Amino acid sequence: MTKDLCAAIDIGSNTIRLIIGEYSSGKLRVATKELRITRLGKGFHHTGEISEESAEKSLRALTEYSNIIKQFGVTSVAVCATAVMRKAKNAARLVDDIKKQTELDVRVISGDTEARLSALGVSSTIQTRATSTLLFDVGGGSTEFIFSHGNTVEVAMSLPIGVVVMYESFIKNDPPLASELDAMNAQIRQAIINMKGESFSAISDNFDIVFTAGTATTLAAIKLNMGDYDPDVINNYVVTYDEVKSLYNDFILKTNPEREKIIGLEKGREDIIIPGALIALNVMDIFGVDAMVISDASLLEGILIDHIKKNT
Repeated sequence: MTKDLCAAIDIGSNTIRLIIGEYSSGKLRVATKELRITRLGKGFHHTGEISEESAEKSLRALTEYSNIIKQFGVTSVAVCATAVMRKAKNAARLVDDIKKQTELDVRVISGDTEARLSALGVSSTIQTRATSTLLFDVGGGSTEFIFSHGNTVEVAMSLPIGVVVMYESFIKNDPPLASELDAMNAQIRQAIINMKGESFSAISDNFDIVFTAGTATTLAAIKLNMGDYDPDVINNYVVTYDEVKSLYNDFILKTNPEREKIIGLEKGREDIIIPGALIALNVMDIFGVDAMVISDASLLEGILIDHIKKNT
């Protein structure tokens, strides 16, 4: 590890993540990674604004990250924000508050940029058999779909079917009612079908599906019965449709406290794992594949790699 460390922060609708590392000769070397679940998008679907509670949690996490960055002697930092920050009426105020309290400059990125950076991050760790890849990245406020042939991104789309938005829009009971699940599934399914017909109808039959972000790694960790999370084991792990379906059927019968006890399920995801698994099932079904490759690396790594490339 060199002394010229850089940092990247991904401010998402459910989590805020930090990575510190270096990238050279096509290799990403990580000094440290941190994750905090702050639920920045909590209640956004109903109010159109970021709540004071979520803003305060996020500011605390970012203040902590700012201190960690200083401890590592980082030379430069890139901070990107996504779905909820793109839409919230009070997002600009939070950006200002972050700058005043932490000295971090936040860049709110578009859905297309988010998709491109996610693909860049995934490509740093994932090896697929096929010549083409369909990557989907499930976040709190949106899900990004990226179809790549080799290293070339051919199609990138963002759909407003993130796990926090879906959960808050449809689930009112714990465990959820069948009618709530059916309504949520109908919206997720129709959104993906419409997108596939409009933008992905001509993709090659020879492609692998790669699934990234918190839902993806959580499903893999549960299948592996992983008490202590290990990204090296998660990367390139394959999860089948039947395995996700079995997990989903178990999730929907349990309450949030019961789901918290599942080994591999990170605390704070016990509710949103349901829409996350449902999105994954629909993607595999609609695109006609029975398995997907899991990637721990995603947008966060892409932000760091892109930042380093532009500044070296």
